[in-house]
Amino acid sequence: MLTEAFRDRFGANEWLVEEMYERFLADPSSVDSAWHEFFADFTPTKHEAEEEPPVSQSLPPRPLPDVDGKQLRGAAAAIAKNMDASLSVPTATSVRAVPAKLMADNRIVINNHLKRT
Repeated sequence: MLTEAFRDRFGANEWLVEEMYERFLADPSSVDSAWHEFFADFTPTKHEAEEEPPVSQSLPPRPLPDVDGKQLRGAAAAIAKNMDASLSVPTATSVRAVPAKLMADNRIVINNHLKRT
């Protein structure tokens, strides 16, 4: 794939341009004519794929110095406790596709029921 060649040039849209370029190579009539001139002169480079990434000599992380902190109290302590507890709650574990019409109908049914009670 030519992803490395497209990444610097097109940013977040690199996937789209790469896909269009591959379609252009297979069948030029499959892409819009506005892209023909661009792709006709386009020559992607693979310089990033050929070069080895530089190895950085990083130092091991140093431990932070001990700082005498104050114990949280009151609302701040409760918020911190809840934040820690929230880390164990699973999020976005499933996805359901619910038609918008069904949601609107259910809301009407529920609201009518609440009006009657």
